[in-house]
Amino acid sequence: MNPIEWAKKNKKRLVQQLVGDAKPAPEEESPVAVFAAGVPGAGKTEFLNRLLADTLNIVRIDMDEIVKMFPEYAPENYYRFRSAAFIIVDEAVIYCRKHKLDFVLDGTFGGGRAVDNVRSALKRHAVVIFYVWKEPSLAWQHTKDRQLVTKRGVERSGFIDACINVPLNLKVVREKFGNKISLAMIEKDMENDNFQMTRDGARIDKILEVNYTKSDLERILS
Repeated sequence: MNPIEWAKKNKKRLVQQLVGDAKPAPEEESPVAVFAAGVPGAGKTEFLNRLLADTLNIVRIDMDEIVKMFPEYAPENYYRFRSAAFIIVDEAVIYCRKHKLDFVLDGTFGGGRAVDNVRSALKRHAVVIFYVWKEPSLAWQHTKDRQLVTKRGVERSGFIDACINVPLNLKVVREKFGNKISLAMIEKDMENDNFQMTRDGARIDKILEVNYTKSDLERILS
């Protein structure tokens, strides 16, 4: 059975594994949808792990973890399972929206459906976006260093697309949804190994306005 067929057949069971014992938000409160944003290697998962270390009642939806649920998955063939894993991601997000569960979607926010995901979440959830930012050259180097340990690489073309599309999608959601969403930018202080957070609009605008072209990135990323 190919990965997509397997995902369609097993998606409800896998979503239940992801949901675990998570409970709906109290009737008088809005559930929270957290979206991570940032290029591969920026430190999104590390930031979320620290942020949510003591938070039990939240559903973590992470493509890198979902692919591990597939038979025959190995880090070296990660990209063979990505399309199938999106089926599980979508099913999990729909389930969390329907059942008013707090959830965090750990992805780049560079995909074509990122804006629509926020629009849909706003129907029932309060939306928080954490934009974990790192200079592209440093993030790219981190992905290469990580590959030596995990054997899971990142395609250079996909990384370049993320560098271009993540800021574009973030600008779109700010323009479309304004104060309906909460957007914070996260940077890691390498000297003390802490993450610094800002919600300052001017600072975020300054970063989002850095327009790398594809040729710029191809030159920068060795």
